[in-house]
Amino acid sequence: MIKKLLGGVFALVLTTSIVATAAEPAGIEVQMRNFIGRMGTVDAHPKVKTEADGSMQVSFQAEKDGLYYLVYTSGPKKGMTATSVNVTKPGPVTAKIKSPAK
Repeated sequence: MIKKLLGGVFALVLTTSIVATAAEPAGIEVQMRNFIGRMGTVDAHPKVKTEADGSMQVSFQAEKDGLYYLVYTSGPKKGMTATSVNVTKPGPVTAKIKSPAK
């Protein structure tokens, strides 16, 4: 009885550790420089779609033209710029970026 209980607890702990280490998509935040040159977050609500090759497709709605920066908000590259997108006219924007290395 005790062996079955300990075996069940061990299996549960092992399964939980595998699920906890599963890869999750990196968080992305859209930022833009203001007129004095400071980076600020844009209210763009990016949608991140992970593809089979590990890259990510990020889409958001640009409110105005300018240079937008996609910044990692999670993972090992947290706070670093993933890519920049030069927008010539407001509207939907899609960018493809590589997934951060682990």
